[in-house]
Amino acid sequence: MQDRLAAALRNAHAAGDTAAAQKLARALRASMAEQPPEAAPEPPTGPMLAPETMAAAFGGAPAAAPSIAGLSMDPAQLAADILPPAMEYRDRADGMIEVLPGSRAAGVAAMERAQREQAYQEGQAARAEYDAALNPASWVDTVQHQAGGLFSNTGSAVEGIGKFIQDTYNIPVGAPLTSTLSALFGEGAPDVTLEGNPLQASADSYRNFGESLQEGTGAGYRQMMARNEWGGSLADPSSWTLGSDPSLRGQLERGGEVIGSLLPVLAASYATGGSATAGGLVGGGMAGSGAQDQVEDELRRMAADGSLYERSGRYRELLDGRTAPEAALEQVIAEARDAAFYPAAAVGGAGGAA
Repeated sequence: MQDRLAAALRNAHAAGDTAAAQKLARALRASMAEQPPEAAPEPPTGPMLAPETMAAAFGGAPAAAPSIAGLSMDPAQLAADILPPAMEYRDRADGMIEVLPGSRAAGVAAMERAQREQAYQEGQAARAEYDAALNPASWVDTVQHQAGGLFSNTGSAVEGIGKFIQDTYNIPVGAPLTSTLSALFGEGAPDVTLEGNPLQASADSYRNFGESLQEGTGAGYRQMMARNEWGGSLADPSSWTLGSDPSLRGQLERGGEVIGSLLPVLAASYATGGSATAGGLVGGGMAGSGAQDQVEDELRRMAADGSLYERSGRYRELLDGRTAPEAALEQVIAEARDAAFYPAAAVGGAGGAA
């Protein structure tokens, strides 16, 4: 039994499975504790006892600790064989052993995690290439992607129109009336402002359906679009890029997205007999909603990389006032979305009306 436990212990140690090695070591020690100790050798008798015989019989040079499958059964030596230096570990309340931060073992573990992550990323990239080769881009993908973009843009327009409706009521009616009722009846006065975008649910439905269509395209088409992603800052032409690996078809597809973004505006104008107001409303709603999404994405990116505290005075103010980081981020996002909507809506509305 002990031979099998010792062999399993050595295998677990060689595989780097520390948790399994710990459990096996405990089991092996328990097995050894249950084994009755060997009887001490009887001292030899006789008239003549040689010195070496006396040493062997009465505790001369200490014998080596017993071993099983090449592992010493001495507790201290067993721990040294199984684990790195003890100073790199500490016992936890649950009986397990924890690696100490900053130790050699922690560094080895971090390096192994990095190697596993790199191997995973390489594996994912190889799989993406394989899937793209099996499912090359087709014109069916083009139709599906552009249709998805049309639904997503319609969702943005609906969300923007809902924002117009909300503010058109709240600013001149809801907010003043709520203030008047609070002054008359105190804390028990009702809040008659319009809470939230009244068309948000409908807008989300359009967007979700559009995203599902685009995500359902083939692997080769998605790879092509990812490699033809336009980027850069509008204020810095030197940063403009057509993508990591631009192609003629990929650029035409991206151009089709721009043309497709105009379809909700044209449809609204056509449905109202060429009304510039309808076109401006839809165009402004799309532009304002798109600007809100861009601002939110950028703020969340800065929060993730740790640069938001340095770049946002409002975020610092909230944190310094002991607001929780998550609540502070959501507050900054809400305020930034409101601030971004109308400047972009004005530009988009002018274009839609034209």
